[in-house]
Amino acid sequence: MKMRWILKQTTSLSLVIAVSWTSLSVIAQHNHDGHGASKVEAPKIFLDKSPKVVEYQLKRLTNEQLLLVERQNDDPKYVPVHSAIAARPGLSLADRKNAVESLMQIQKTSLVAEVMKVLDKLEESGDSPRIARELVQIVGSQSKEQLAAQSEMLIQALDGKSGYARRAAWVSILLWVESEATWSEWVIQSEQRKLDFLSAIPWIGAQDKRNSLRSQVVRLMMEDKSVDVQVVAIKALATIDSEARDSFAKLATLFRIEALQQTVIHALLKIPMSERDLQLSASLAKELVTMAEATPPANRTEDGFLDAIQLVDGFLPQLEPGIAKEYRKRLDAVSVRVIRMATVIEEMRYDLKYFAVEAGRPAQLILKNEDLMPHNLVITTPGKLKEIAMQAAKMAPDEAPDGKQYVPKNQDILFATGMVAANKQESLTFTAPLEPGEYPYVCTFPNHWMRMYGVMVVVNDLDAWLKDPQMPKDPIGNNRSFVRNWKLHDLESEIDVGTRGRSDEIGARIFQEATCALCHPIGTGGRNIGPSLTDVATRWKNDKVGILREILEPSHKIDPKFASYSVWTEEEVVYSGILIEETKESISILSGADQKVPKVIPRKEISTMVKSSLSLMPNGLMDQYTQDEIFELLAYLMKQTK
Repeated sequence: MKMRWILKQTTSLSLVIAVSWTSLSVIAQHNHDGHGASKVEAPKIFLDKSPKVVEYQLKRLTNEQLLLVERQNDDPKYVPVHSAIAARPGLSLADRKNAVESLMQIQKTSLVAEVMKVLDKLEESGDSPRIARELVQIVGSQSKEQLAAQSEMLIQALDGKSGYARRAAWVSILLWVESEATWSEWVIQSEQRKLDFLSAIPWIGAQDKRNSLRSQVVRLMMEDKSVDVQVVAIKALATIDSEARDSFAKLATLFRIEALQQTVIHALLKIPMSERDLQLSASLAKELVTMAEATPPANRTEDGFLDAIQLVDGFLPQLEPGIAKEYRKRLDAVSVRVIRMATVIEEMRYDLKYFAVEAGRPAQLILKNEDLMPHNLVITTPGKLKEIAMQAAKMAPDEAPDGKQYVPKNQDILFATGMVAANKQESLTFTAPLEPGEYPYVCTFPNHWMRMYGVMVVVNDLDAWLKDPQMPKDPIGNNRSFVRNWKLHDLESEIDVGTRGRSDEIGARIFQEATCALCHPIGTGGRNIGPSLTDVATRWKNDKVGILREILEPSHKIDPKFASYSVWTEEEVVYSGILIEETKESISILSGADQKVPKVIPRKEISTMVKSSLSLMPNGLMDQYTQDEIFELLAYLMKQTK
């Protein structure tokens, strides 16, 4: 969300809000490549005014300014500040959690109670679903005993005014109450409770817990007479991966109900091809092709139509070759092959590692940026990914051939989107190359290429390939596969034993392979766009758990010297990187390690400037490494000294 950098003075007939700015004696201690330190301004907020006036003052602040407001954990006057941080879009989960914990201390209540208060005030629009999910995640981190202690409040919240609070109450109850007989009796008491129960299921983080609720979800989906309940039940079932073959069969029986059809199609897309019944797939494919042909041309770019086409595309490999080719021909007459791709929030990767298109045929790729950082997608000729990424990294941020930032003039670039801002999408329509092969795609924003890439496979016969897809070679030679989405609690109990007797050679290799050296210096090596890891053990007082947490949860605590900023100019040019220097007239921002000179942007040209609450280091860097390898890396870092 864009937020204005310069606060405007606002006057009403009855009140003049006085927001003065005082200079903190806080100097941001960063000095990169000889650039000087910059003074950080903190707003002076008058907390002794009426609640409405205080709220108004806080609303006018940018995220960065809000986090600089003075606040303590021992005085009720700071409640509005902590409440504003807990509910503000664009802040990190850590900021939100700290704010809720502070409210708990001031109000002398429970964490669950304070989360519920924040949820009660959230309007169900805009960025609020993401904020609500993060707050529910905080509640979900509580133990069963802690949740049980709040049982009376949680049960009362089931019938509260706020939909988010009702959903949070259901998540808490489902995590705490083990007896299905107990909570299932609460579910059936009203249609609203059924809707809230079903809406809460996708917000439960643990897959096994969601799976355990399947029987109740299926019963409501198949037996309830309310279409609203059935729709939400179908959405809940789409997040449950147990008994997938039975789910496919049950969803297929609901396909012909017009009010449910689009939701059913979307849910069917979640079921793996191996769990799809052949006869049902053939029947559904026939109907979907007929539906596609009957869809007016003006409606063929809508999400519902694209879902249907994507579902048929997944069915075709299961069908007899002759029937598959007939359906493909009919689909080609009404649409191009559509590939929908999204970015994964905080992980600096696309959600598709590869996709296939037919040689010489038209295709459309829709890139939806669900991350908070800007990203693009550039398709290159085979073997040219790294060369083009390196060339893009050296471009000035305002250097934009053909109007596209970080897309260099290079004959090996086949197709490219522009830079896609957060929560936006862009379509790229092209004709696939005539020559079959593996064509890499990559985000060319500086330093993104080493994780954010994939492969477009061009084949002569698309249906034959889809019948027996072959994973392409990794275009940068990374042969690792997903191991586990590691969390701190998975490793911390074994950390002391696990780091003993480790090899410096192996640790150094993992440090390079995991791309740590691209940003973090050790001694005189590495680049200075992330904190130095020399003497990290001394600085952290040998706190292995704390250092491991920084590796696994990079946004938990961000060194202010390496915070990321996104800046939009009045001309809609976007800059993102580390803030090197601020003056009254301009700011200086360094977008990547390959840019030796920061970009100086006059303040008068800035439309929006947002300090990210997320680290430049993405989540999930260790997900392709084993427990032993993570301990090898940690042991290596603990030994680094000057």
